[in-house]
Amino acid sequence: IVIHAIYSRVSAAVADYAPVNIAPGKLKKSADTLTLELVRTPDILGSARDLFGFTGTLVGFAAETENLEDNARGKLIRKGCDLVIANDVSKAGIGFDSDQNEVLLVYPHHNEPMPLATKHDLAHNLAKAITNLHLQRQL
Repeated sequence: IVIHAIYSRVSAAVADYAPVNIAPGKLKKSADTLTLELVRTPDILGSARDLFGFTGTLVGFAAETENLEDNARGKLIRKGCDLVIANDVSKAGIGFDSDQNEVLLVYPHHNEPMPLATKHDLAHNLAKAITNLHLQRQL
């Protein structure tokens, strides 16, 4: 599924928060302000190992705006990942509004930067890295 999402470039992260109440229809403009109450959603990635007993190669993604390496490494440890693919979404010219991106592969004992490339090329390189990691875990 992950590789499919990388290749298709059509993927979305599960939201960290969701609305407490969902309106049955359009909310009409009636006041100067609107308060939206959110509730934390279940942590699917963090539940994979313990709750679901997943023993395969677990890869997470981290979209960060600061402390890229530290935040990605923390996610890797907290969620029991074998790899976290991190990118700095605050950098201009890459990511959401561009056909190019650069990422940092964060493994348990080292990091590997993937330099600026088209998303198409980056997807191929990520698929290779994930496949190699999976094969190494099988040895």
